[in-house]
Amino acid sequence: MENLKSAQAPSSISNILKSEFECLPSYMKGLASWEDLLTAVDKINSSLRTNGCNFFRQDEIPSFELGPKARSYLLLLVRMNRLVVETIDGLLSYRVL
Repeated sequence: MENLKSAQAPSSISNILKSEFECLPSYMKGLASWEDLLTAVDKINSSLRTNGCNFFRQDEIPSFELGPKARSYLLLLVRMNRLVVETIDGLLSYRVL
């Protein structure tokens, strides 16, 4: 994993647009409000900058303090093509696109 960290330049989830959120199906928009999603993105970006990499593992999610809707935020970001789910070192991980 260290090689992956050094090979990837640190990045963050770029500014998400409300129009992207509005284009999601209504059942997905019901998972979280736009404002809550922005707050979650700020927390995720802060953690990514601290760790200096462009991905995070599933077991790191509680450290973001996203609350009970953490998985909903991640699902929305995956659907908005801001994150991709992949396996890194045998662990479920989310990588910033």
